[in-house]
Amino acid sequence: SNRAGRFIFSAVDISIRKEMEEKAWHQANYDSLTELPNRNLLQNRLEQELKLAERSNTRLAVLFVDLDNFKNINDSLGHGAGDGVLQQASKRIVSCVRDTDTVARMGGDEFVLLLPQAREATPFDEVCLRIIEALTEPFALDLSEAYLSASIGVAVYPTDGRAGDTLMMNADAA
Repeated sequence: SNRAGRFIFSAVDISIRKEMEEKAWHQANYDSLTELPNRNLLQNRLEQELKLAERSNTRLAVLFVDLDNFKNINDSLGHGAGDGVLQQASKRIVSCVRDTDTVARMGGDEFVLLLPQAREATPFDEVCLRIIEALTEPFALDLSEAYLSASIGVAVYPTDGRAGDTLMMNADAA
């Protein structure tokens, strides 16, 4: 027959659902205070970077950064001041690394960095020095300044471990 075809079309706006899914994913993978990746996303990235390092025969450094005497800031100036210091510290640490590196907040005053695809040890040392220098600058608070130092432990794949858990444990111990 020469009759024209007929179609029935139905549409549903799922933009609100997609927005909620994105928000839930972000909350599950990023620290709410610093907006850095959290432990969950760090583990995922570490496993991916380990696979890449193994395939490309390159090294991967895991840096464990701990802010020294941070508890004193919370105890003497309050948690609001401590939160401000953590936000400033996270920005300073991020400014010391490449865009391809990962900086994650593990909780409290601990940060973990993944520095992939380095062929020699020197860049890791340079990054550590830049971080220590950045964190020794005074932290501006509402009515005062705070001073901190940092301890950094480094573990390098494959020398210090081949598994993510081993590298994390060795960097923390270092």
